[in-house]
Amino acid sequence: MRRTHHVDDFRAVSYCGISTEFWNACAAIAGPQHWTLWGVPNCGKGQPEQVMGTGHGASPARFRNIRIGSAYAG
Repeated sequence: MRRTHHVDDFRAVSYCGISTEFWNACAAIAGPQHWTLWGVPNCGKGQPEQVMGTGHGASPARFRNIRIGSAYAG
């Protein structure tokens, strides 16, 4: 991000810190028109395997002064 202008998408990022500091740094959350359901088609549990979708929804959000890194830099 640069001066509130979108520069590039961040993928597979991670952060660590104190939860209240993280959420207090949330400057904006996109409206309901940007909400997307994320998840997987089955939960992968059980014997035999259960078939049940799992997931949760989220809107893009902007955070200020949060240090991020690569979640999987392998």
